[in-house]
Amino acid sequence: MRPTTSTHEAQKQKQKQKQKQKLRIRRHQERLQKATARSSFAFEQGHVDVDHRIRWTVHQALQIAVAAKKDRCRSPRERDA
Repeated sequence: MRPTTSTHEAQKQKQKQKQKQKLRIRRHQERLQKATARSSFAFEQGHVDVDHRIRWTVHQALQIAVAAKKDRCRSPRERDA
């Protein structure tokens, strides 16, 4: 039995949303990796001490996590706008 077009459209829409979500998560992870790399480089160059590096990395991670959570909590209509 073939699915109706509305069911098929709904499945395609859901698939599209999942793909967008994965892309968003990947972007957040890339930002975190870049931030960590920057703080590591600054530490190796002697520009910052260990405590500052740890605080800064945690701060960046929290900011990115909050952004990701806000992104997940918004309705799909708001995200795509």
